[in-house]
Amino acid sequence: MLKPKDREELIIRTNETVRNIWRVTEKLERHQEKQNSNIAEALQVGYSNRTSIKIIRWVIGGLVLIGITLVTTHLEGLW
Repeated sequence: MLKPKDREELIIRTNETVRNIWRVTEKLERHQEKQNSNIAEALQVGYSNRTSIKIIRWVIGGLVLIGITLVTTHLEGLW
């Protein structure tokens, strides 16, 4: 059985440990919120980039098609 003084010291140390755990947990939660917002922002930029890349592919494809058409018509003497 613990002496009253030892028991009190043990309770005090336990309380300090619990406070430290809470403090670290709160820091981790704040950090996780920042990370989640950064991830969400990166995903949004990625989706935006995908759309831009698709548009650029369509434009390049159209230009290639026009170029092939022009070369073909020129070789056939249509202009």
